[in-house]
Amino acid sequence: MDAFHHLIAWLQHLEALSNRPLTGDDFVFPAIASTGQLKFGEAMNRSGIEVLLDIVVERSGVLVGRSGKFTTHCFRRGGAQYRFMWDERKWSLKA
Repeated sequence: MDAFHHLIAWLQHLEALSNRPLTGDDFVFPAIASTGQLKFGEAMNRSGIEVLLDIVVERSGVLVGRSGKFTTHCFRRGGAQYRFMWDERKWSLKA
């Protein structure tokens, strides 16, 4: 996955939603109100990120048949954790 490509696409989407160019004071991931609307002047907090992470993980099916839950710690370390634990071609600790 090309994270840079998707980040640029996300920023363009934010500009379209806000009907203005983004500035240096804008948050890349603004808070989300209970109505589902973005709150452009407020940063998303940890609980907001965890809620989104739960939604994405549930819809992806990545934990089907497994117990547990992803947390923000897993999110930061997710790529390496995936490669060590679940990828078809796992990394060894020696690697």
